[in-house]
Amino acid sequence: MKQQIFKLNDRVFDFRYGWGTISCIFDNNLTNYILKVTFDNVNYMTYTWDGRNTPHSPQYLSLTPYDLVSGGFSQRKSQPVIEKDTLIYVRELGEEWTMRFFSHFDKEGNLFCYNNQNTSKSETMTSSWKTWSLENPLIK
Repeated sequence: MKQQIFKLNDRVFDFRYGWGTISCIFDNNLTNYILKVTFDNVNYMTYTWDGRNTPHSPQYLSLTPYDLVSGGFSQRKSQPVIEKDTLIYVRELGEEWTMRFFSHFDKEGNLFCYNNQNTSKSETMTSSWKTWSLENPLIK
């Protein structure tokens, strides 16, 4: 299974177009181009799951601006510091947003929340979430 590098609403950088936002992730069984990126200065471009314009091109999408002196191309995310039991918003692809209490990140960077509306005081079981937000995603 391919490791998911980019998530919906990630800010990404392509040296040709500048900064953009991942605005849609398509079902990867339908096409090689599963990421739709809406750029600040052009309408949009599509990319493969790992940030390529074509399956054989270099990876163009980065989470940082390009900096050839300091090695600024990066597809690794730094995880925010989130206090245990912080209320966050989570959802499965295609499902509605729900709220859960934060538990931890694992060593691969996956986010875990306590099941249902439980906190660390009442629950030890957790579930992993790929799509999450610290801010209410329904308010734009």
